[in-house]
Amino acid sequence: SKHALQMWLQIALLPSPICALFKPPSLACEAFADACADASGVGLGGFVRLPSGCTRFFQARLSTEELQPLFPWLPCDTSPQVFIATWELLAQCALLWALRSMLPVGHMPLHVTLRCDNAAAEAASWKGLSMAQGLCSVLLAFTRWQHAWALSAYIEHVPGFQNDLADGLSRSVASASLGFQSSDRLSPDWQALAHGPAVRSAPAELDLSRFVKALAR
Repeated sequence: SKHALQMWLQIALLPSPICALFKPPSLACEAFADACADASGVGLGGFVRLPSGCTRFFQARLSTEELQPLFPWLPCDTSPQVFIATWELLAQCALLWALRSMLPVGHMPLHVTLRCDNAAAEAASWKGLSMAQGLCSVLLAFTRWQHAWALSAYIEHVPGFQNDLADGLSRSVASASLGFQSSDRLSPDWQALAHGPAVRSAPAELDLSRFVKALAR
């Protein structure tokens, strides 16, 4: 509960707290991601494909030793498999990162539907809340990246058999055998994705007297 409250406090400190109530225009695309885990580490994979055919995908394997510096809350004596929902949501962060790389700088706010086959990760994203420490930390990053990139995301549930390409990527299946070109591969910055962008907020007490005087002239 304490971590959940800290997450909302940090979200409240984000800049530009005012936003439109209207949903941004929807961006048509295919966006699927998946994660798998065992005692030795985590596999993550996913892809984004636009109607034009332009595609970007990622495929990575992070060992338990590589996960520890990224996620200090991860117990040293616990298998990453226990936190599979956390890695599923981290893969969704990577989907946003891949999509952002395909859009022009300064694009208008957009709404996108991402696909996932993990109910816990989906539910956390819908509610914007989790009582699980690991999931809560990645949920904060997921929320902050949406804000930073002007992308609002809805994670839609799909059954596992419809997520077969992302599942293959997460399990280190050769990307070429899944129909992906090596030139379309991206290497996400997992350190950045795990923590989200730096929070920049205005001073608590801002002196606007000179601004007000200028308006009065």
